[in-house]
Formats: sequence, structure tokens, C-alpha cells
Amino acid sequence: MKNYNKKTILITGGAGFIGCHLVNQLDKDKYNIVILDRLVNNIELKQNRLNKFLNPADYIFYNTELDNVKKIKKIFYGHKPDIVCHLAAQTNLGIDSKLYNETNTMSTVGIFELAREFNVPKIVFASSSMVYGDSARIPFTETDSTDHPLSVYAATKKSDEVLAYTYHHLYGIKMIGLRFFTTYGPWGRPDMAISKFTEQIYRGEPITIHNHGKIRKDFSYITDTVSGIISAIETNLNFEIINLGSGTSTEIQKVIELIENNLEKTAKKEYIDMHFGDLPETRANIEKAKKLLNYKPKINIEEGIKRYIDWYKKYIIIIK
Repeated sequence: MKNYNKKTILITGGAGFIGCHLVNQLDKDKYNIVILDRLVNNIELKQNRLNKFLNPADYIFYNTELDNVKKIKKIFYGHKPDIVCHLAAQTNLGIDSKLYNETNTMSTVGIFELAREFNVPKIVFASSSMVYGDSARIPFTETDSTDHPLSVYAATKKSDEVLAYTYHHLYGIKMIGLRFFTTYGPWGRPDMAISKFTEQIYRGEPITIHNHGKIRKDFSYITDTVSGIISAIETNLNFEIINLGSGTSTEIQKVIELIENNLEKTAKKEYIDMHFGDLPETRANIEKAKKLLNYKPKINIEEGIKRYIDWYKKYIIIIK
């Protein structure tokens, strides 16, 4: 039953990596939490996030596809959310472009349209650093051009930002788009670089390293990223696009060394050329996030990898 002394937040993708941490970090005394997600990929991992990491008493969960407009409309009608946090998306894994269009663009239109219909005053939504394409400017700044995305995934994220502005302009919905960089940490997807390297090194399997480990990425620890999301939820802004990263970049080679040291194992390394479409460096300019959201990343890469490996040893190795 809805507690009318609290705000109701509807989170799409709430069983996902970032979504489950958002649910975990939200103040339960301030929010009724409603999760929409589909248990189709990494089903066991998602169930563990919902039932082991999270307390099921803290949220209401609906297992649904976002294209099930009839069902989702009933959820909006029943819960009357005060804010929507739209995190659900098809991730950047080089899959059929049709799936990106259906899962990312069309589902975003559906969520925005229902928010308009049910007078939801504010939406915080996930964008991506991928929208910057092959920008030569480092660090990436929100005012940089994003007109040349290098993948269909990046194009759908750019499309989400454009749609958000249109719904803000036409209907007055407050829209905050957050450009996530490389977020990592406990309960992350197994296909993510740090998760994959950790698993392969632990098992003694060879790891594939692009560009001899010289690629640099902005790695943001999950609790830092989520602190930025919560600030975006709770700060009174009208329309903004904001980077959420660490503001620093780290060579992949160093990340691998940190994983080796924390696992006390040596990786079997296979070096290959840079992957098509990858960038030599990503790094966020986070001055806007600092100014508007009072965003202050706290966990550096050394501490973040240590925390991740500690979790991996406790939760993953034990159950294998």
C-alpha cells in the first residue's frame, strides 16, 4: 500500500546493475520504490540482486517488458509516481540494431509519453559517454558536439536526450539526463571489463587486452555514480545533461595489475590491436555535476578494485 507521506519513485531497470544500487542507496523513509524490469538476461544475477542484495520489503517489483504499454499504464495509474528514473536499456554489446531501437528508443518514448499522460513532474534518465563519439577533446564536456555517434547504441542514447528536451519544451516535464562513464562495482554485469577480467584471472583463463593495455577509461565506482543519480533526483533542475564519471582516467593495464594484486594471481595476457570503435581515452569533465549536484566522487580506482575483489571473493567464489 502506498505511503502518501513519501514520494513514489518508479525505476525502470531496477534489477540491473546501477538500478539495484540506486534502490539500495535511496532513503526508504522518503520514497515508495516501484521497480520495472524484465528477468530475461542474467536471470540468476538479477534475482540475487533483488532478493539477496536488496530487501524485498523495500520495494514493489513488476516483471515486465517496457513495450507492454497496457501493463505499464496500469502501473502508472496504480502508483501515480512523483518521479521516474529511467535506467532500462539494451546495453552496448554490438547486437542487432533493431533491438537497440525497440528497447532503447521506443521504450523511452513510451515511458516519456506515460509520464506526460499521468502528469509526472520529473524524469531522471540514463544517457552515456558513448554519445561523444570519437571526440578528440579530453576531458569530455557537456558542450562538446555529440552529432557523430560511432554505434547504434550511442545513437539511441543521443536520441533519448533529444526526446527528453522535446518533452520538457512541450509539456514542462523536468528532464535530467546523466551521461554515465564506465561504472563498476559489486553486482555488476559479467560482460563488463572489470568483471570479465576478474573472472578470467581467477579461473586461470587468458585475458584479451586491446592496444597493449594503453587504452585509458574513466572508471566510476558504483556508489559514486549512484550518489550523483540521487542528487539529480533531489535537486530542483528543469532540463540538464550532466556527466557522471570520476573525472580521471586509468590505463587498462593498471586496472589489470590491481586485479592481479587483489586476487594474488597472475593474468595470462593476450595482446591485440585496438577494437574497432573503441577510443584511446575517455574522461569526464565533472565540473557541471560538482556545481549543480554537489557531486563529489570518493572512491579512487585502487580502493574501488579492492572493494570489488573483496565482494567477488565473498559472493562469487563461494557459490561456484
